[in-house]
Amino acid sequence: GAFGIMRLNLPKEVFVEQFRDIVSFTKSEEVKAIAKFSMPPRIEDIQELTLADDAVSALKTCAPGDCKVKMDARAMERFRTEIDWEAANYHEQATQLMKQTLVDYVTRYLQDGDRALGQYDDQAEPLRIADAFRGVLENSTYLREYVPEFYTYLENFPKGRLPNVENFVYWSIEQFGLRPVINLYHVTIYTRKRNGKEDVFITSKQIYASHYFEIAFGFTAFVDEVRGKRPANAYLMYLNRSRFDKLYGGLKDVIMSIGKGKVYDGVKFYFRQVKDKLEAIQVVGQKPHQDL
Repeated sequence: GAFGIMRLNLPKEVFVEQFRDIVSFTKSEEVKAIAKFSMPPRIEDIQELTLADDAVSALKTCAPGDCKVKMDARAMERFRTEIDWEAANYHEQATQLMKQTLVDYVTRYLQDGDRALGQYDDQAEPLRIADAFRGVLENSTYLREYVPEFYTYLENFPKGRLPNVENFVYWSIEQFGLRPVINLYHVTIYTRKRNGKEDVFITSKQIYASHYFEIAFGFTAFVDEVRGKRPANAYLMYLNRSRFDKLYGGLKDVIMSIGKGKVYDGVKFYFRQVKDKLEAIQVVGQKPHQDL
């Protein structure tokens, strides 16, 4: 887990507008490709996705309990039987099937929530993704106690109802450690209005990662300080919690070290992105104030 906080005196709707443009918000050298899914998702949304040669080679030999790409046994079987691995265009076939698999996955998730997440069968011990997420969510006492209605909404997604909520899903390819990782994220933005004030809460839930991660969950709170009648400061807080694979072999310690560094650096990057973007915004002729 990693946490950061920044004093930020800026209209909350300005921050939300910046975050909605997730492609620009997360732009960096490590993000090789990124795009939002339409509602409902379409294959065109993921046309820029490409598979590295080693990922395609791994898909060719994937079997339950022994696969270098995270997926369930049903998907492994599809890659084994639906791809003509002797054809000259097998790489293109594998890429197209991966695109369709991800689009179908997101579609099911938006319809059925965590029940549609299935499991990872790449290691000897299968992992149900919903169980991994629930483990992180149930330990997020800050969310349950401070914004209980939002906690309940996330717990029951997509069946729950909550005013002033918006959702979107995006995919990305990010360089992580020894190989690029394909990610799917579900983002939920909740604006709570009460007692004449407005607070913004954002969650970023990793619903799929092709390598390394079991689950990752980011929580953003942009809230006002409670300070009687004096002008109150506003604070932007961000917490990221991640669970990694059970890793084996000689590279375990190296990969874990890289993984932890990425989580911590990700929080720094998050605030740096906010700072850089907001410095370019003029509010009543003044730049917004930030303290990191």
